[in-house]
Amino acid sequence: MATSDVHRNIGPFILFINIISILSIDPCLEENFKILSDLPKRSPDFAQDAAPICDRYLEKGWYKAPNYEIVTSPPSIGFCGTLYPFWLKGVLPDTAGKSKVLEACEVGFATNCQQIIYVNVTNCGSFNVYYLMPLFLCNSAYCFEKNTNCIDEVPKNPRVIYHNVEYTEREDTNVIQYNPVVNLRCDFTPLDDDTLFYDIDWIVNTKTIISGQTVTSSSLDNATLSTQLLSDRKIKIGASIQCIVGAKKTEKEKPCTTTSSSLFFAGIQVLTPTLTLQRKGSATVKIRPTIPFATETFYSKRLKKYFAGSLDITISFPNQIAAKCAAGSSNLCRITIEGITYDQRQKFADNSWYKTYEMEVHNTDNIAFNNNVKQILLRMTTSRGGTNAADIFNDVTLPDININVVETVTVWKGKRCHSHADPHMRTFDGYAYECQHTGCVTGITSILFENKEQNQQVQVRHHKCFNPNARCICAIAVRSGKDVFMFDACNGRQYINFPICDDKSLKVVRVTDKSYKIFFPTGTYVDTTLNMARDWFIQTQVYPSVADVGKSGGLCGLLDGNIKNDLTRRSGIIDNTNSFSYRTPPDAFSISWRASSTEDLFAASMNFASLKSLSLTKVKFCACNKGVTECSYQQFTDCNDMTRGKEYECILHSSTSRRKRHVVYTQSFSPDPIELSLSTRVKRQAYDITENATTICSAAFEASFAYRTCRDNVADFSSDSVKDCILDVSLTGDPSLVTFHLESAIDQCKAFINLNETLQLAEPEVAKEITSICQNNCSYQGSCKNGSCFCDDGFGGSDCSFDISEPPNITEVLVGELCDKSTEVCSFITFFGQYFVENTNSTCYIKVNDFSFLGKIESRMTYEEPLDVQTLYEANCPNPNINTTSWIHQFIFNVSNDGQKFTRTLSVFVYNSQCQIPRNYSGMATFVLSASDFFITALSLLYKDSYE
Repeated sequence: MATSDVHRNIGPFILFINIISILSIDPCLEENFKILSDLPKRSPDFAQDAAPICDRYLEKGWYKAPNYEIVTSPPSIGFCGTLYPFWLKGVLPDTAGKSKVLEACEVGFATNCQQIIYVNVTNCGSFNVYYLMPLFLCNSAYCFEKNTNCIDEVPKNPRVIYHNVEYTEREDTNVIQYNPVVNLRCDFTPLDDDTLFYDIDWIVNTKTIISGQTVTSSSLDNATLSTQLLSDRKIKIGASIQCIVGAKKTEKEKPCTTTSSSLFFAGIQVLTPTLTLQRKGSATVKIRPTIPFATETFYSKRLKKYFAGSLDITISFPNQIAAKCAAGSSNLCRITIEGITYDQRQKFADNSWYKTYEMEVHNTDNIAFNNNVKQILLRMTTSRGGTNAADIFNDVTLPDININVVETVTVWKGKRCHSHADPHMRTFDGYAYECQHTGCVTGITSILFENKEQNQQVQVRHHKCFNPNARCICAIAVRSGKDVFMFDACNGRQYINFPICDDKSLKVVRVTDKSYKIFFPTGTYVDTTLNMARDWFIQTQVYPSVADVGKSGGLCGLLDGNIKNDLTRRSGIIDNTNSFSYRTPPDAFSISWRASSTEDLFAASMNFASLKSLSLTKVKFCACNKGVTECSYQQFTDCNDMTRGKEYECILHSSTSRRKRHVVYTQSFSPDPIELSLSTRVKRQAYDITENATTICSAAFEASFAYRTCRDNVADFSSDSVKDCILDVSLTGDPSLVTFHLESAIDQCKAFINLNETLQLAEPEVAKEITSICQNNCSYQGSCKNGSCFCDDGFGGSDCSFDISEPPNITEVLVGELCDKSTEVCSFITFFGQYFVENTNSTCYIKVNDFSFLGKIESRMTYEEPLDVQTLYEANCPNPNINTTSWIHQFIFNVSNDGQKFTRTLSVFVYNSQCQIPRNYSGMATFVLSASDFFITALSLLYKDSYE
């Protein structure tokens, strides 16, 4: 039987159901109908947009369309917010209580009544209700238009204002109690027509608490919201309040058009959200109430006197330190808002309550803390100031006040620790030493940096690099509490990701496809660059912050401006820095900083869930000491870094199932090292080890305009890179290593310029010129413009060093072949492989099949979208129209750099496990209803559906 025949023959059946519905309930009662959605889009003047209305899944039942009526003449196809609109044939019932069953016609390409369905209409007096059934197709919907009672003009200048205070009283033998209620008013300019009504909704903290409050132009003072209602709803001060108002012709109807006020903050406003303190200095906190503190008044008949309570605002403590505070001491540091007694109630009318209150705060940081900007939170809480409606003021935490403490001591500025190439080490205080052979061993994890007080650590591993005797960093793990970001290229592994990110404290910026900056919450950051010399190795720098002064450890040494104690072992023993040289490195010191088996982040047995969270460490806070509010720095400052780059979001990798699957995959993947097709600017050749490496390195560095500019203009710039270059060229006889050391020197220079605002202001042209230097001089396979490489044909990557004549290799899709949209993000598909690089114009070629409930393809679309590169080993392709209402959504894709050579084609089905169960029958992906125990063959989808 044809589909249209089915539709025509079910008409009497639907009609029968509708008649039964009318007879069984009163559809005009509010509990018996729903409000139809998307009414403005259902207008005959509204053309179908990118999100068409779909009434195929409309729940059958009675519906009301406030201020709208169903259309009784055929609209145009493609309007009413959908492709195939439905209109009603006939005349609507014109008498209250009367019902009619009318034909609803579908507008098609051939006729205005291509399909028919029946609709019950009941006149409820001031409105109609409709018994609507789901329609045949997703791209069809019922068409409605505004009725003749609509008023399109809206009142002007709506706003929420303080109105007045009203009292109720209760009297007994000795006392009269006066209970106040504060009223807010929705103030607006009414329209010229005095016969109109005004409908007002009150919204508090985004929720409607009064709906349909009706006033006239002569009773505008009744458009109020009371604190008694807020108290009844358990709403405290600090609420955001808004009123929505619209005009209407009758009292009971709803307005067609409304306008809303701006948000009104009802509470105690902090006038100084940020304070700046000199160390050992003071500043003033200022607050002001936006509604009056109105509490109950008691009148003593015997004393003939009025009494009212007050509201104290005191320092608030984090739970873990509250017990350490002396009992009652916090009450000495407070702001008091006195209550207004009943006999002084005129103060509510003359707004004398609307005034500013102040409190002085002091900084007590001692000399051990050396910081340029300390960010501290001052948190204040109200006391219990009253009962009844006044309890909205009780036990409320005010908005936090940020206190910046300015520090003049800058011992940490201009410092860095690094590990370069065959690891040439430099501590924060500038002591240079070697970590080779015995000190830094292949496959053993070392602690490059740690700050125990801040719960921070940087761990590294080494492998053989450009010489059989050379050891370079091949993996780095940066930890802050229960956050770990890991970069692992050892022995062919390909991992750049967060194995855990519970604290959300690390900020990772992908500066280029081969360089990353990882920021600790203290402002300390790690700068890493991936290099290739027979195998991958990582150049690493750590730039400290004030929080590291006197607190740092690891191979980076103790940061305190004293080079003599830089070789402090983990046990506390200090080695003499004068006792070591290139030939005799401080191995005992290096060995002491090897990670234990329980803290080794690279160990297969590492339990990341056991890491200590930042929530258990010290926090920054303000306290009360003998009546003085004192604030002390105990956490972090944010680093103002101006480096270009894209943040690598931890949230994208936080799904437990996804993360665990990928970590297991990468840890077990250890193929032979892969040689990457890279172009080097100097051809490798064998040099006699006795050749003058000093001449080779010095000449190359002096030939670099960027290096000379840095040396002449940046005060903290050092010659360590030249020295490291000489050592490596002497060891290997390979002059091409000059490139890595020269790039390290320029990267160091850029970092210092980004952190030196004084230099940026004093020498803006120099700063711009140096920060606009391109990485690796674009490998001589592209041109440089404003710090970005524009690669020649066939080359890509941030430095044009990758051969992109072949497409990348996709090895794994994160979700596999199925994506459950009820538990996973399916709006893009993440996959892994090598290499996904910049400057390639890589494109995702996408085909999307949407399957209906009956297993047929409803739509088949193709897209081309830019590849979203996450790392060298990870990328995303967007999954368009994922919110489609189709039964099953199939996403088929491949990737190409040039539109000619493609990766293998992959397929992912998107489903919902809340109502669907995926099954596989001999190569067929099938989906059955989760509520069914039987197989629905009509829902089978062929997995082998090709990309053609």
